[in-house]
Amino acid sequence: NTVPTGTFSSTISNNTITIHNNFASGVMDGIRTQDISTPLATATLNITNNIFLNNSIGSPGASVSFVGISNTNQVGVLNISDNIFRGTTSTATSGSFTAIANTGAVQTSLTIDNNK
Repeated sequence: NTVPTGTFSSTISNNTITIHNNFASGVMDGIRTQDISTPLATATLNITNNIFLNNSIGSPGASVSFVGISNTNQVGVLNISDNIFRGTTSTATSGSFTAIANTGAVQTSLTIDNNK
């Protein structure tokens, strides 16, 4: 993969996300942003105003986790705001629910607010 350079902004916004799966194991991600593994202070990433509605994990006996938003990018500015999570269900035996996960080293400004 080629790591991006320069100044840019990327936005993931105004989506309704509904996922149904029958995995035996693993992680079900609604939005995953990744691959900017070298710090890029001139990049901005906005993940805003998305609705995660009625997602379901439907395998009894499974070990499946749900992550609504997952970011590992090392951008200058990261905004994760005004997203809504409603109606996620699971019949899996084990697993977890995580609305927002950020493990990227944000260089300048991190805002995670008003998510419900």
